[in-house]
Amino acid sequence: MKLSLRAVLIGLVALVAIGGLISMLPATPNASPSGSTRASSNWFDGECKNQGGVTLVVDFGVASKKPALVRCAASFFGTGWDVFAATAVSVAGTNSYPSGFACRIADWPTVAEQSCADTPSYSQGHWAYFYALPKEPTIWTLSGAGAAMRKPECGSYEGWSFVEPGQNSSANPPRVPANAQYCKD
Repeated sequence: MKLSLRAVLIGLVALVAIGGLISMLPATPNASPSGSTRASSNWFDGECKNQGGVTLVVDFGVASKKPALVRCAASFFGTGWDVFAATAVSVAGTNSYPSGFACRIADWPTVAEQSCADTPSYSQGHWAYFYALPKEPTIWTLSGAGAAMRKPECGSYEGWSFVEPGQNSSANPPRVPANAQYCKD
């Protein structure tokens, strides 16, 4: 069965909308092992190797000529969307979906290329959200849920890849290899 691009985009927008609605509900604090709530993290450039935490990978795409951004959110507890703040990476949603739909990450694409007032069209390109888990450490998986709905586990990778106009999201995982690993106690 072949899905049309319109049906896929409508499905993705619906997932983002649900994630946005859930993120607007009153928060129930996430308890961390130390007892703090909604724990933020310290971050550093590079992967979380043996330190524990969640690795954020942002692949800006070939056309940008920008190197991929890789940061570790050490001692991270939160959602996939929270990883941006935990690693000091800017992210902008759209007017309709300000937290849950990534329109611009780390100032890419530029405002001249996408205003982010509305959801970007297929011809403008878009961000695709992937993850890699310790049980399948090198496999990037296209997320079926929005970043505001996912809770990355310690040792996992959160990946964002800019999909060039006319390209397929699932065929464009981040070009940085994932190396997810179980965290040590």
